[in-house]
Amino acid sequence: MRTHLASGVLLAAASALLAPGRVETPSFDVPIGTRIEREFELEHFLELKALRTVIDGVEVSSPVRAEVSSTQRLLAFDEVRACGDGRPTVLRRLFDALAGNAALRTGPAEGTTSLVALRAKSPLEGVGVVYTWVPEEGAWGRYFDALEIEEGALAELRQDLDALAFLPPKGHADRAWSVPSDAVRDLLAPAGELSLEFDATEGGALVRPLRVGLGANLQHALDGRIQGAIEARWLEPREKDGRRFAVAAVEVKASCAADQSARYRSSLTFTEFSSGMTVAAAQSDWSFEGTGELVWDLATGHLASLDLEGTQSYALRWSGTVPSPEGGTKPIEESVTFEGTLHAHGGGALKR
Repeated sequence: MRTHLASGVLLAAASALLAPGRVETPSFDVPIGTRIEREFELEHFLELKALRTVIDGVEVSSPVRAEVSSTQRLLAFDEVRACGDGRPTVLRRLFDALAGNAALRTGPAEGTTSLVALRAKSPLEGVGVVYTWVPEEGAWGRYFDALEIEEGALAELRQDLDALAFLPPKGHADRAWSVPSDAVRDLLAPAGELSLEFDATEGGALVRPLRVGLGANLQHALDGRIQGAIEARWLEPREKDGRRFAVAAVEVKASCAADQSARYRSSLTFTEFSSGMTVAAAQSDWSFEGTGELVWDLATGHLASLDLEGTQSYALRWSGTVPSPEGGTKPIEESVTFEGTLHAHGGGALKR
């Protein structure tokens, strides 16, 4: 996987190349009934950098190696049923394909490692959801269309797959602007909580970190207050196949601390739970620095392509109890830190 360190070079170069003139800003506006095919993919590669385990006050950590490489893919079809004020106001989304795969390599620092390959599925695959914009609440209502699954699956879904939060405010004439830091969710957790579940019968305890945002389900690592800065700048418009596109260079620096206690606790295997293992608390700390481009179709305002990559860090701390060889349980505190790369890419195409 390519690595791409965040820097100011991209934005500085863009500034030097741009000549003054009218800024063409996209605004979402498509004919009713327009269908948009959306496809997004996230690729992670992470290596263990630090591990510390303390049981009953005694450190028992030993040098180990661990790597996580994973891919998550979203394919969806949107039907725009109404739009206005620069956004769709009624939209039906069919989640056509939702999939994930992960390869976990672990072993001693010196010696042979073992590889576990895992696949993830989502109950949302094949399900349609209708989103309705409620102006009075400034939020989206949503309900299942035809095939229904557990109602809770709707709660954390998000509508925007056009990175509309990355557009400058209306009337903004400058070529550079700042973007709210929480907009990073729209790029790194597209469509929100997609309920991707890895099979614990294959991976056992190794599945647990994937459920709380390490190399997968990144929306869980972003489930807190996001801090940082996102800067954007218009590049020159582009033309392809008779269509014009607005192009923005973006530089992202973001971090988030999230409470993972409930998720970590619910991911205990039956064997672990039966042995007396418990989770009292768990917290993740995630950060990302990267650069990339967002491209919007100037005629329709939909996001045509996204390409963002950079470096990420993920740290997890948890405490609880583990079974003791002498019987009963002992308190445990453990912390792990992984570092690596993250690449998000994809976009949408009109299907009339």
